[in-house]
Amino acid sequence: EGLFGPALSNFHLDWEGFLQLCRRSLKLSDSSEVLRAFFCTLDHRKLNSVQVEDFLFFLRDPVERMRIRIASAFQSKFGEEWSAEFANSFKSHGNGMSWKDFCSYLRGTLDMLDDDVQMEIAFQTVAPNA
Repeated sequence: EGLFGPALSNFHLDWEGFLQLCRRSLKLSDSSEVLRAFFCTLDHRKLNSVQVEDFLFFLRDPVERMRIRIASAFQSKFGEEWSAEFANSFKSHGNGMSWKDFCSYLRGTLDMLDDDVQMEIAFQTVAPNA
């Protein structure tokens, strides 16, 4: 069961459905190009669809969404030792991880496919002065 109930937990929108939701239900007047870029950032699996629950979660709390995604990626990759690996991955970069290193680590080591916009949300949370 998903965050917003079982009815939405597995429901996906393709680009046309997403655009209709944004225009008709949410009354967004942003250009189609801007909405398409947003759609692509949510399509982190690159399946040309967005899970409705993920979209709603992003609208509600984009920072928490990325925190959960990163923690889940660490758990999937490193199992029960994930928290130690998480701490070590950042310690090994001395004074802190650069934006480039952060993206490289998440994409290379953790196999995360999220867009730069999503990664930056997480990066700014852990490195606000970078």
